[in-house]
Amino acid sequence: MKSTIFQSAPVPMLLYKEKILYANPAFIELTGYPENEIYKIDLWDFIEEESREIIQEAIKNRALNQMPKAEYQFKLYTKSKDTRWIHLVATTILLNNEYIGFATCFDITEQKHLQDQLKLKDLLWTNIFNQHSAIMLLVDPEAEGTIVDANPAASQFYGYSIDQLKQMKISEINVLPISQITHSLQEAKENQKKEFRFKHRLANGEIRDVQVYSSTILGMDKKLLFSIIHDITDQVIYENELVHLNKKLKKISSLDGLTGIYNRRAFDQFILHSWQGCKQLSLIMVDIDQFKKYNDTYGHLQGDECLKQVAEALVSSVQRSADLVARYGGEEFAVILQNSSKAGVLHVAEKLRDQVESLRIPHSASDVSEFVTISLGVCHAESADSIEDLIVKADQALYLAKNRGRNQVVMYEETG
Repeated sequence: MKSTIFQSAPVPMLLYKEKILYANPAFIELTGYPENEIYKIDLWDFIEEESREIIQEAIKNRALNQMPKAEYQFKLYTKSKDTRWIHLVATTILLNNEYIGFATCFDITEQKHLQDQLKLKDLLWTNIFNQHSAIMLLVDPEAEGTIVDANPAASQFYGYSIDQLKQMKISEINVLPISQITHSLQEAKENQKKEFRFKHRLANGEIRDVQVYSSTILGMDKKLLFSIIHDITDQVIYENELVHLNKKLKKISSLDGLTGIYNRRAFDQFILHSWQGCKQLSLIMVDIDQFKKYNDTYGHLQGDECLKQVAEALVSSVQRSADLVARYGGEEFAVILQNSSKAGVLHVAEKLRDQVESLRIPHSASDVSEFVTISLGVCHAESADSIEDLIVKADQALYLAKNRGRNQVVMYEETG
């Protein structure tokens, strides 16, 4: 079974001295060399120059059995001159009365690309199943996933003795529903899939994220699944942190840099989504009255402060999570209301107008009031044929509100 395991292992393995004595198909595929070439090349010629001296010295010591086990991380050159980051675990074995190296390679290129923050654990490889430090299980897919054998690393990882593990089914470790576990076992048995991500429960109840590499081997007169389990809990945590960070960055990209409320990009996305899923949709277009005069009188810094205060007042007046307040551009804002009647929308619009006026921000250059005021144009989705039509008609209502003297609310229907 050991030879079958070596040949069928889904990770690259090799026997070597100065040259490779034997490599399994996974190693040949990794390097890209044909089998008739790979045995003619010095082992260190596969390895980046910075690591060659260490490897050469290790090979000499290994021949003297002075280096029973060692681990390395280096760049491996393929036939096409591509490089792959390899975590190599080597040990010494006695074969035909001479000491040779037995190595297992684990491709950690993806982890290196994740800023080398993911630590590879339990990936120690030795020459035979029971001495291997990587977590290994033999599973019978035809016997409801019964664990046929487990190595000491698996015993240590799961917290069960080897005898206990051999009395268990994989469903007692894997937290997925049995139907999904059965499906995964079948995929692995039929070689439809060789890599899986699962959550495994340890004896102490702790749940760990694992990556499982499975391939079929012949043993005990039947097909068994030879599975190598890699603990990727730290990697999953890091990936989840990246997802969380990306969500935060996405949110930041949707916010206006000055006022801190949603920007035009967020408005466009929200109104598209709302138009498709909401029947009673309303749009309120808001414009600060005679804001150019305000800037000319008080300066742009004070103008920015005015925009911030108005934005805050608008947001505080629209409290439902299903609605949105955004800076549309310049001194113009937009408010999207979902599931509101026309009367309800007019009530909200008037509340917005009153809230801004009550800020009592001085505006000595205004022809409307001694304080900053806003004009509002309202359009309900019933009056529009499309998003573009909704925006145009809300703008038309806003234009009419300005022409009627500003500091007021106008519903689109009144413009007809």
